[in-house]
Amino acid sequence: MNNPHARPYSFPTNKHPELAAYLSDRSKYDPDTGCLEWQLAMADGRTPTTSANISKKYRTKQVVRLAWIAHTGKQPSKDKQLRRSCGNPRCINPEHIVAASPSDAWVYPDSPFPAITSVGHFKVGKHLVPAKVVHSRQTWPPPIDPAKGISDQHKHDLLPLWVVTAIRRAKVRAVETKLACGTLRYDLPPCVTEIEHTEPPAPEWKPTGWSDDDWAEAVENAALPIAA
Repeated sequence: MNNPHARPYSFPTNKHPELAAYLSDRSKYDPDTGCLEWQLAMADGRTPTTSANISKKYRTKQVVRLAWIAHTGKQPSKDKQLRRSCGNPRCINPEHIVAASPSDAWVYPDSPFPAITSVGHFKVGKHLVPAKVVHSRQTWPPPIDPAKGISDQHKHDLLPLWVVTAIRRAKVRAVETKLACGTLRYDLPPCVTEIEHTEPPAPEWKPTGWSDDDWAEAVENAALPIAA
């Protein structure tokens, strides 16, 4: 896998310096994926685990939770589960870790459907669009009728047309990769990237070209009170 959006990550040393050094010394950055891979034990071959001394101090054996503590400076919420958005079971890169509630929908590699993971977002106005959705919109085929643009493909889209247009015009392109385990991974830079956009003007409360006299006459004809 060659991920053009991969970038190195270093644990901050101002929150838990001892923990940051411990994790850094026992992990290795993969420039092809952007993952920070744990180099020691894996419980059941799927979960990176740590020594008794560290686990006792931070009340967890799971390295992914230790990475969250080193990155944020606090324990993850008890009602959240930490999941890897990159699909790599060895990865402890906090930028690839998502705090998910048990009700969130996740597809596992051993299910009959391929797992789907998504790293990075576009921010378009007030809309936060994940890499998977960005890739979907950027790979739409060219419009059948150039005069109509992408309006035909957009008929059943939940995103506003101006957001989709901004995503398709963005210079940064989302990348789709199929991992060895069967997972489909979608990548943008592992952060929130704001992109240029042009929002349509807010709709006017009265038709263009009507004067105040026109509105006064319309209100009077409708037998409605004229606002002071």
